[in-house]
Amino acid sequence: MREKRRGIQRRQESVPLDAGGIDRLSQLLVETLTQAEADRKDILRLRLALEDALALWLPVMPAGSVCTFRCGARLGRMFAEVSVPGPRSDPAELDQAGGSLYSGLTAQAGLALTWQYRDGANCLTVCPPRRQRLSSLAQLILSFGAAAACGAALLAAPVPVRAAAAGIVDPLFSAMMGVLQALAGPMIFLSVCCGILAIGVCLACPLVYALLAALRLGASWPMLLRKELPAYLIALATASSAAALSTNLETCQRRLGISPRIGNFAVPLGQVVFKPGAAAGFLLLAFGLAEFYGVAMSPAWVVTGVLVSGMLAAAAPPIPGGSLTCYTVLLTQLGIPEEGIALAIAANVILDFFMTSCGIACLQSALAMAAGRLGMLDRAILQKE
Repeated sequence: MREKRRGIQRRQESVPLDAGGIDRLSQLLVETLTQAEADRKDILRLRLALEDALALWLPVMPAGSVCTFRCGARLGRMFAEVSVPGPRSDPAELDQAGGSLYSGLTAQAGLALTWQYRDGANCLTVCPPRRQRLSSLAQLILSFGAAAACGAALLAAPVPVRAAAAGIVDPLFSAMMGVLQALAGPMIFLSVCCGILAIGVCLACPLVYALLAALRLGASWPMLLRKELPAYLIALATASSAAALSTNLETCQRRLGISPRIGNFAVPLGQVVFKPGAAAGFLLLAFGLAEFYGVAMSPAWVVTGVLVSGMLAAAAPPIPGGSLTCYTVLLTQLGIPEEGIALAIAANVILDFFMTSCGIACLQSALAMAAGRLGMLDRAILQKE
């Protein structure tokens, strides 16, 4: 059964895993990518990568294995997939001798085949982007042209017609402006948040937390920053919250005036579970890797990313490199190819220092505000230089 949907025909075909089947699957992939108007270089590269991966599977899959080719649209996004039931077999791992072209071809820019093991089958998937019939500039020009034509027609119309049109257009215009005003605030807020993440959320969070603490406690913001600086620098230099524990305890009790009844319990616990820098770093890496690998970032995907990043930040051990154990779970939950783990580890070498120091500084400000609300803060010590 074939059904034309979003520029690509829905199709499913099963062929045996042999030389003839590999040629047929390669032909089906080329036809599908051609329908999706993919770049010719990408089509050639993906065809070679698919043939190479199937050749790697041929000796390791059970005799008589059948490959299934599927293509169509899934949740509004085009896809082409080749699946083979059998044991878990990552083509990149099968190419131990380095004689295959699969790893090199899939690592190049553009569309890429992603491997997944799902429901007892090895799946190679590519998601070509949906081509727009008109460019954004052409759509904008057509919109302005249509608006100008409608305006000219109304100006040339008789007065009763213009009055009737105004009775319809004015309420619609007011309603649309109300919707835009309601959406403008959240959109601006999200844009600012993304900008802060892009330029260094781990540097901005300690400043924001310290400013909130200074405003709520009536303290000097620069003085509060100076008192939090020693523990921040230790965490920044070592990427270990455990190394900054003693300095953090001393700062909270002797420089910020937090009661030991809170500090002795909350500081060790907070360093383990309170990690806003790690949560922001995980989410930032997820956005970057999703953009790199062409993963669709729907609202549900963003919500999942926020929740998973928060839980993994609390679960990561407070030691240098502790966050490395979380990237496999993060990328798997968000549908990002496993090849992104290497990129995440490379980025973590630098981000780990800033994520750790951000959590330490934010924890000090948060504990000071909590102690102030509970009446367990010595304000004389807090105000003292």
